[in-house]
Amino acid sequence: MGSGRIINSYSLGSIDASMTSFVKIGGFVGQVEGYNNLITSSIADIVIEYAFSGDNVYLGGFVGTTPGGTFANIYSHCVYNQETMPYDRIGNPGTGRGDGITAFQTSGYPTLAYFDSSIWDLSGSVPLLRWEASID
Repeated sequence: MGSGRIINSYSLGSIDASMTSFVKIGGFVGQVEGYNNLITSSIADIVIEYAFSGDNVYLGGFVGTTPGGTFANIYSHCVYNQETMPYDRIGNPGTGRGDGITAFQTSGYPTLAYFDSSIWDLSGSVPLLRWEASID
């Protein structure tokens, strides 16, 4: 992600990867540059199957790597399922790089006070946006 905004979004599923170098995998996004980006109110619930070897391998529960720029305000109210992604929130943890990302450890989705209930339905086994829940 070079620049932009992602708000009220989620990722579900699995990633199967095997590489020898330059791996940047996160439960939500692989790499976020630290300039002109905002990811807020977003959930990562991904299982990563991997066979990595070599240098420059970054694996994070929410984001693989945030290599440069200003980190302080990139992530706001972002979460990842640490049961399915037993890694740090960010693959290259450094001061401030993963601020705004937290883990949850439950067998279901927690009630997240900062997720707007008029937008999100977190009552089921997977997160849904309200518009998806009403498609039945």
